[in-house]
Amino acid sequence: MNIQAGIADKTNWHELKVAELFKILKSSPAGLSLVEAQKRLEIDGPNELPEAPSPSWLKILARQFSGVLINILVVASIVTFFLGEHVDAAVILVAVTINVLVGFFQERKAERALYELKKVVSFIAEAHRDKHHIKIPARELVLGDIIDLQAGDRVPADARLTRVTSFEVNEALLTGESMPIVKSVHELPAGTAVADRRNMVFMGTTVTAGSAEAVVVEVGEKTQIGQVAWLLNETKRDPTPLEKRLTKLGHAISIIVLIIGVSVLSLGIALGFSWGQMLAMAVAIAVSAIPEGMVVAVTAILALGMRRILKRQALVRELLAAETLGSTTVICTDKTGTLTTGEMQVAVISTPAEERLTLKEKLHDGASSFALLRLGVLSSNAFIENPQDELSDWRVIGSPTERALVMAGLQAGMPVADIQKQFKKIDEIPFDSQRKYMAVLQQDAGDGRWLYVKGAPEVVLGFSSKYQMNRGARKLTEIERRKVNTEIKEFSQEGLRLLALAVAQVDKKVSKISELFSKADDYSLTGLTFQGLVGIKDPLRPEVARTMAVARQAGIKVVMITGDHKLTAQTIAKELQLPAGEENIMEGKDLTKLDDEALRKKISAVSVFARTTPHDKPRIIDAWQARGEVVAMTGDGVNDAAALKSADIGVALGSGSDVARETADIVLLDNNFKTIVAAVEEGRVIYQNIRKMVLYLLSDSFSEVVLILGAFILGAILGGDWPLPILATQILWINLVTDSFPALAFTVEPPSGEVMQEKPIDPAIAILDTKRRALIVTMSLVRGALALAVFWWLYKINAGHDYLRTIIFTTMVISSLLYAISCKQLKLSFLNRKSWNNKYLTIALLLGLVMQLAVIYLPWLQDVFNTVALTTHDWLLVVGLSALVLVVVELAKRRLFQSAI
Repeated sequence: MNIQAGIADKTNWHELKVAELFKILKSSPAGLSLVEAQKRLEIDGPNELPEAPSPSWLKILARQFSGVLINILVVASIVTFFLGEHVDAAVILVAVTINVLVGFFQERKAERALYELKKVVSFIAEAHRDKHHIKIPARELVLGDIIDLQAGDRVPADARLTRVTSFEVNEALLTGESMPIVKSVHELPAGTAVADRRNMVFMGTTVTAGSAEAVVVEVGEKTQIGQVAWLLNETKRDPTPLEKRLTKLGHAISIIVLIIGVSVLSLGIALGFSWGQMLAMAVAIAVSAIPEGMVVAVTAILALGMRRILKRQALVRELLAAETLGSTTVICTDKTGTLTTGEMQVAVISTPAEERLTLKEKLHDGASSFALLRLGVLSSNAFIENPQDELSDWRVIGSPTERALVMAGLQAGMPVADIQKQFKKIDEIPFDSQRKYMAVLQQDAGDGRWLYVKGAPEVVLGFSSKYQMNRGARKLTEIERRKVNTEIKEFSQEGLRLLALAVAQVDKKVSKISELFSKADDYSLTGLTFQGLVGIKDPLRPEVARTMAVARQAGIKVVMITGDHKLTAQTIAKELQLPAGEENIMEGKDLTKLDDEALRKKISAVSVFARTTPHDKPRIIDAWQARGEVVAMTGDGVNDAAALKSADIGVALGSGSDVARETADIVLLDNNFKTIVAAVEEGRVIYQNIRKMVLYLLSDSFSEVVLILGAFILGAILGGDWPLPILATQILWINLVTDSFPALAFTVEPPSGEVMQEKPIDPAIAILDTKRRALIVTMSLVRGALALAVFWWLYKINAGHDYLRTIIFTTMVISSLLYAISCKQLKLSFLNRKSWNNKYLTIALLLGLVMQLAVIYLPWLQDVFNTVALTTHDWLLVVGLSALVLVVVELAKRRLFQSAI
């Protein structure tokens, strides 16, 4: 029988009575029989998470040929081959191969996120089968199984608790809540948020204290963590802003190439030129217009940018993610472990004698505040695991709250290990969500017995009849009670988790705490002396507030998304100087009431999302993206995985879960929020350099188009069998070799101006704006026209074809090298020293010159590129023409870029 088929998809297990659970699941407190469990496993399937298939290497390779520019070059290579120009065809094919391999190795990275998510839940479970407790692989659990859970266990499936003993679970993996959740067995109201379902445990979370028994209610992909896996599988990543810009640019170039190519081919045939001549012309135009080195240069800029970012402690896993950082307009950040340390710490202490103190203030032995921390240590089970090591290497073992108390004692200079040795524990009542307190009976070195109590302030205060002052205990009057309650309210409004501590000296004959109950079995205590309050929180990382200020200065909006309660989130937001009014905070329950359109309209006013679920985060990101924003999402838990993938840029902490790290585009190795801002700065520099490189390469490419097209038109007008002024191999040499050196030098170009004081890069703005397009047109027309004029003159004086092509070829190379310096600083002159502050660009120019000399003067390269040696007079002509091009470009720069770009 298929149990899952008979259960509604949205069954609210948390609101049912235990007896109803067993009836629906057809189980009992004794569990299932081995036979029944096997039947259910065969019908319903194993308790495993869904796994998305990874694309094969052939599919990835095939994807590299989806670009129009690549296909144009492939066709050009084939046509050139059949025209008998085998060397030209081979060179074009090399250009295609380089571009394809770059894209292939960039993409061939298996998506391991679901695999890592599956590893999280690969473990053993203890189940009741045939009235025996047996250990089985978690994948064999079925609905209705009864499971046992102990401290240190990882929960193997979603289950409803039926018995608990001081049971606490850390659900940060799923909800982002840093504090362990105290669990109970009582049914809860319908609509209770996942993070508040105290009677449930969820697959993948960790038991931190106590023991429990539970009945399995969801397995595999239907569990909460399974829904995260499903979200991760279904979430599609949109193209990055750079991908969109380059795709748009590629389409524009392709359209221009096709229009010119088809027009020239048609016109040439109509004018009586042979098919062979016109196909050769069309191939030359295609090869000249396509900047074959652009993909390689972009990859190099991104790769070296990744290295610079790595030096700043951020590992970029995706090449394109490096540039996307520079376009980021919104950072959606998880709170726990990202903005905060992820470790609970004592923030404030308050005693009736000294009132409120922070641990930054010096405490001294004998003060009531010191005594309060001492009581906290003695009422805790946390301990120093390695007291023999150096103080800085000590490891404190225990629950987060008790670790915080012991660490506070150490911070105050208290000899914690010695104090714990001086006392012997006689009895203990562990913390319980119903009792809301923990009590420890300790015996000191003089055989005196002391009852130490810590717990919820209202409970401990109710047990107390006195309060401690420096000179002894005093009666706890109603006036004093109201004063303490006022303080409790103030602390709670600050988002602190509060503990009250009290003590009583008891008779030496007392051996059980139950002997002190005011009534049998009601766990009530009386006659305690109230010692004070301890406020605990997960503190902000010390550098976060400053980082937030830098982000705001850079025009980036920061949004906090957390599973914590609204009050806690509001307190953190105020510390970060984020807008924290009622209109700026939205809870998950309110978010679910909004459709996507309503959320998109309201989201600009919201800076804090509280009590969110993993399903909420991708919706929040999608709403920002729908407003045209470029969104970065930071996180460290499984609960963040789908959001990390949905965002334009996913940023995981190095200490986060494997799933988060494998899903993210960037991993912060130092877990430092300020590293994000440093990476954003590098991303902006990367984009600056990409713009310079594209401007440089396209100016060259379209100069070649002007030259070839001009030669064709001139030949058609003047008549005669005009040769191509430059060959396809020579064009490819310029595009792939000569231009590549300066283009690669742009990868280490220093930033132009204060990039973090500018607004984020608008993703709607093209790589080439109007002014840059105007400069390309100017450069292409002037350079192409001058070369064409020299070509016509040389042709008219009957210069040899190889000679005139060598002159034109070399002129295009030298003018290209000089132009690299000119387009480096658009608002500055070619002669300004800042135009020469990149030593690698200077080296690239010299290297390009040397390579061109090799092509001209080495015999074997002369054969490949159809060149001849040039004389001194020839070089004077080449340099003069190149200098003239540079002068015109500099004048155009002054005209176009005299105001801010």
